[in-house]
Amino acid sequence: MTIPSGALVILTNLPVGRGTSGPRWASIGAEQRAALWKPNDPAKNPHMLANELICRTLAKELGLPVPDSFPHRVSGGLPVFLQLNFNGNGPLLPPVTPPQCIAAVAEEPVMTARIVAFDALIMNTDRHNENVAFRSRKPGPGMLVVYDHGHALFGAGGMALAKTKFRRIDWLGCDGDGKPEGRNCFLDHLQDSNALGAAIAKVEALDDQAIANAVLEARAYGLANDDANRVSDALRRRRDRIRSIVGKNKKQFPGITQWSLEIPP
Repeated sequence: MTIPSGALVILTNLPVGRGTSGPRWASIGAEQRAALWKPNDPAKNPHMLANELICRTLAKELGLPVPDSFPHRVSGGLPVFLQLNFNGNGPLLPPVTPPQCIAAVAEEPVMTARIVAFDALIMNTDRHNENVAFRSRKPGPGMLVVYDHGHALFGAGGMALAKTKFRRIDWLGCDGDGKPEGRNCFLDHLQDSNALGAAIAKVEALDDQAIANAVLEARAYGLANDDANRVSDALRRRRDRIRSIVGKNKKQFPGITQWSLEIPP
């Protein structure tokens, strides 16, 4: 996905929330559609753009509710990541609360299970309550959106951290790894193992070409060939083992009391 040719892009220095990746407000097109942008910071998060691009493409393959987003080349600078405001030109929704997480799982059991399975695939340690937007459909139109994947895959530490992450065969990847603030905010509330099983099957159905295409776009925006090969291999391995990974981490799903999953040895 690319920005329409000739579209006016205005990047401001107005901060958005308290995100550690430094998101700022932007606008796109003559109609000035509200957007967010993230600057590249090679020192703090050298793979931010690659993380975002790969995860966005895979999320769309899995049918997840992610905002439209784009890589954007800046004259004289590093390319940045642009994301349309999922709330139109209105303000961002506030961080979700624990009761809202419970409501989201109750209203969207299939989609929230799919989000958890996706975060396990991409080793996302950053699906806290500020990286989810939810509005109950009771009584009006609902909304569920997930965003901000700058700390997934390679992580904020770049390849040095990723080498360790990629070698962790049976790690769930979205359990916070001992840090509550990094734990997927839906993980404790899932109750339907059938929905989780369907989500796992969706991840297992990702073919090699879908993974290759996601990584290819990141290559076009600066991801080194060796890093592209490593992340491709890691994604394929985790896809192939996702059912076993979940099975070995059942204790991370305290809300599921009856399991219907068939777990390979």
